[in-house]
Amino acid sequence: MCSDKVHVTAIELNPNSFQIAQRLVAKLGLEDRISLIQADATTYKPDTPIDLLISETMHSGLTQEKIVPITQNLVPKVREDGIVLPEAVKVKVGVASLLEYAKTERMVVFYSTPHMHIVPKWKGELTFKPGEDLQEIQFEINTEGLKPGLYLVSVSSEVKLPTGNLGDFDSLITTPQIALEANSSSTDASPWVLDLKEEDIGSKKIVIAYKPGDDSRGIAKLI
Repeated sequence: MCSDKVHVTAIELNPNSFQIAQRLVAKLGLEDRISLIQADATTYKPDTPIDLLISETMHSGLTQEKIVPITQNLVPKVREDGIVLPEAVKVKVGVASLLEYAKTERMVVFYSTPHMHIVPKWKGELTFKPGEDLQEIQFEINTEGLKPGLYLVSVSSEVKLPTGNLGDFDSLITTPQIALEANSSSTDASPWVLDLKEEDIGSKKIVIAYKPGDDSRGIAKLI
């Protein structure tokens, strides 16, 4: 921190992460510049208006993390001329054939976990601006133009920043993830494989619907 005019308030709910942050701040000798608060950012009330609000509480497709309720709570506390980061998050949904996944040899690794480097054919998108009330993420994908076969459905994100965008595979939070089977959890589920028949093409739609922050990574179905 190059300016002694800067003061940071960092909010952390997890007690273990909070203790690690305390030790780090102390080791760097920044106790007078960084205030650590163990609290829930969805309900925390700051004492003064916020000049710069940064929230990285998100995952691919706006799943698993609580950026929506956190920014709903804190964005109204930002000064009129203040800055909110990210500026926006674009949520995307797409499909890729199971054959493409089976044939790929390229992998990208985040936190020691490999991810297949396949960019789906994007079929829909919506843009979330921090502070907005986003109750549900829902897409309908027309099957017109697809060929009969097996497909995987993916959700992903693009993150808009003042210096540019984070796109596919630039980070874990912008890496496409495969939708899970209906009524399954993120810990024990298999990817949902869409078996598209000739008679389904044009007559049925792929529907994905989930609430922001869901652990299930959404539910995809053919109707």
